[in-house]
Amino acid sequence: HFSQTIVSPMAAPYPTLFLDNAKGFVVID
Repeated sequence: HFSQTIVSPMAAPYPTLFLDNAKGFVVID
């Protein structure tokens, strides 16, 4: 399941995610 969420870099730690330059962080749940 892919959920696309803009998150702050300060909000670490993250689950597994990829940086999408258009949409922000794409979080894989």
